[in-house]
Amino acid sequence: YTLFQMHIKQQAFIIAGNHEYFLALLYHKTINNKNTLWYYLQRDYFPLYIEFNNKKEDLYPYIDWILQLPIFIEFEKAIAIHAIWDENHHQFLSSHNTVKNMIEFINTNPEYKEPLNKAIMGITIKININNSHKTTFFRYKWWENNQETPISELFTHKTEHFPSNLQNKIDINTLKINTTSRPIFFGHYNLRGYPYLTNPTKCCLDFGGAKGGYLTAYRWDGENILDPNKIIYV
Repeated sequence: YTLFQMHIKQQAFIIAGNHEYFLALLYHKTINNKNTLWYYLQRDYFPLYIEFNNKKEDLYPYIDWILQLPIFIEFEKAIAIHAIWDENHHQFLSSHNTVKNMIEFINTNPEYKEPLNKAIMGITIKININNSHKTTFFRYKWWENNQETPISELFTHKTEHFPSNLQNKIDINTLKINTTSRPIFFGHYNLRGYPYLTNPTKCCLDFGGAKGGYLTAYRWDGENILDPNKIIYV
């Protein structure tokens, strides 16, 4: 809600991520049944449920605001997106670059879910480790992909390490991203430890700030090659 206030006062640019998109999608699907909306809010968005439970009428304009948020922002020399920037999907994202427009487009063109999911959720591999019934989700570290990096080190999870014996089952060609030389600022990955510059042109800013980690930012002055000394965090 603080970000909402900052955006309204033109103190910040805001982009939507997977949580915002799926919240707006839930709102869109339950627009005529508020009881169902609040049931799923309590189940899946409990912090939001707590914040708005005693002022429910304030929630609806808040979600209307989310519906107007862009999926990405393209500055002259940089791009901000939630999970992955792929040049192959530039035109698609540009043509429907608000949450509302994207929901309406995907509703009639479901075949475009994959490039949207890549932009807001990245590439994820699901694995049952040690024949466990629990599924572990590994996120692809697209900013580190090079020929020297073993496939098993290109996937991240909060606690588990990617099983090395499974790396031969992954076709590396399916993971290729057509990226850009411009700096890309993104979040989503909930990285561990002290914040660091993930790549000279691809800067992740999610180091678990919402989950007990570090609230992280980069002081960008228009440079093409990013400076690790400009990473700041609290």
